[in-house]
Amino acid sequence: MSVVMLLTSAALVCVPGTPWARAQTCASIMEALSASADFRQTAEAMRVAGLADALSRPGAYTLFAPDEAAFRKFPASQVNYVMHHKDLVASLLRHHILDGTVLSPGQLERATSLQPLSGKAISVTVRDGAVWLDGEAKVVGPGEVCANGIVYAIDGVLLH
Repeated sequence: MSVVMLLTSAALVCVPGTPWARAQTCASIMEALSASADFRQTAEAMRVAGLADALSRPGAYTLFAPDEAAFRKFPASQVNYVMHHKDLVASLLRHHILDGTVLSPGQLERATSLQPLSGKAISVTVRDGAVWLDGEAKVVGPGEVCANGIVYAIDGVLLH
């Protein structure tokens, strides 16, 4: 079955029987995170924050997932501290999740601002052919399409 993403009332919906450039590759965003060595820290942070269940269920999410290199930009003691404080890690991760919206790569490139769960807008710019979020994290790769959304790897952690 083919799927296309159409923009309707600020959200994308899957329409069976129509083509879309990207095929679904995983059952859920959490499955994608857990299955990849590139997202080991992000997957663990989602579990600590209590967000893993939500990202395992049906829905429409866009997740900007920091890769392992993003976490290495911080001292290990700082990452360890955040990972042991559920409210802090949850607050940080909510700035990486869009609920009710599955952004295609083209839509992401055309966006200027995104509204994550944190409530504080994420600015979007295209610089040297790459999409940057809040001027501090570059989107790396085309995104992994899941049944409940899409995961974009980013090379930084979005601080709000």
